[in-house]
Amino acid sequence: MKQLLGKQGLRMLDMITYLYHREWVTLEQLSAVTKFTERTLREDIKYLNTILTPITIESSKKSGIRLTVPTNYSLNFIYTTLLSNSIEFTVLEATFFQSYKTIDDLAVALHSDTSIVTKAIKKINKAVDHYHFQISPNSIKLVGDEQAITVFIKSYLLKKYDKNMPLDKDLIESIHHAITRLFHKRGATITPINRNLLILYMAIRIRRLKLDQTNRYLRQIDAPQPPAISEFNQELSTLAEINDVYDFYSDIFHPGDDQYICFSIDELYEKAAQSPALNQKISSYTNLLTSIEKELNFSFNSKDAALFRLHYISLQEAYHIPIIGNKTDLLLNHVKLIIPYVYLVVSNIVESFSEELQIDTTALLYYVFSSSPDFFTIARTKQPKLKVALYGQYHNLTTINNLNILTATFEHQFDITFLESTFEDLREEINRDYDLLITEINNIDIEIDNFCMPFDISSTEIASLQQYYFNAMSKIASIK
Repeated sequence: MKQLLGKQGLRMLDMITYLYHREWVTLEQLSAVTKFTERTLREDIKYLNTILTPITIESSKKSGIRLTVPTNYSLNFIYTTLLSNSIEFTVLEATFFQSYKTIDDLAVALHSDTSIVTKAIKKINKAVDHYHFQISPNSIKLVGDEQAITVFIKSYLLKKYDKNMPLDKDLIESIHHAITRLFHKRGATITPINRNLLILYMAIRIRRLKLDQTNRYLRQIDAPQPPAISEFNQELSTLAEINDVYDFYSDIFHPGDDQYICFSIDELYEKAAQSPALNQKISSYTNLLTSIEKELNFSFNSKDAALFRLHYISLQEAYHIPIIGNKTDLLLNHVKLIIPYVYLVVSNIVESFSEELQIDTTALLYYVFSSSPDFFTIARTKQPKLKVALYGQYHNLTTINNLNILTATFEHQFDITFLESTFEDLREEINRDYDLLITEINNIDIEIDNFCMPFDISSTEIASLQQYYFNAMSKIASIK
């Protein structure tokens, strides 16, 4: 879908993605990576600095350029800005909130030109064709696979607005109460983030049915249903102002054959007992988690909870359309950075289950790491530690500061010993007993890996050490 940003939007997205998480980069480097001329990049930087405030792209004749993101701002703000500047995404959003009789009416509403809007609609319909919906050129509205339309709108609103959705606050409040009552009557709990996603889904379904009562999913309705679910459907049908009782519950909680969003792990097991396909998937998920426990030599605080979240996340992501950006890469890069050995071991296990579950390896890895906080607590302590010798001048403040920084940063990766004797006395011992020597003395001839740090340890040196540890763990993980 990101192609709807247009050529300039895609260029700017590529530039931002490359600069994010990096320090200074020369225009020559950026040009080589993005394949755009330095002149074009300069023009884009000038434009971005006018629309992204307070986020800026700094320029330095000596160092190059870098992206500066203030506290409380992130890539989400940048994505919102880029989406807002796309006529194609603007047209799509407009057709969700309102139907229009003619393209002229839509153009007037968007303060745009009819020819521009016409071109945008043609481009949109080409981009969304494989999702089986389009903007009707006759009556200007979204038509086609209603479930795909709902999934697209949900994905788009989450990417552009994150929290401050352009939805009726009274409607949101009413849906919130309805969902809270439903879960209470079912004796279940729900996390705020999952509750908010359900509210968004319901708000979209209600809005679509308010626009046109024929905007319904083409599927067999689940029946009979417990009283709590019937009351829930009745309440939302009233909010949608439709004449009959529509099955909102199944739209969200039973999105496809053998696919169920459940209230509890017990209900999930019950559904699995009735569905061979679901039972096979739950069995595979269980075996995957068990393999992780065995290889990392740890136990989840609650494997049932991890399994329940793994199933929920995988189902949730199956009904998601990527708009722009890649949250999977962002999370996995973060995991790789802070728990590299765990990342490598789990990656190998996930790859062996990917074909069996018919889920892309990268996507499955994202689901697994999202399923339990135990990866970042219990499993983190199970990482092998490299024996590291820190050699510097005795009672030197820089040496002590570096020791403190390294100890705090690599608590679960390095076993650090501060060497207080002379190097010549310890040369043989270091070569024999340590994996790595970190020294502030630049002119020492040594036989093992060496990082020279004559000043306070910077982010560059930290990144080098993180890469060193990752490479060492890659060798260990491959042997396993």
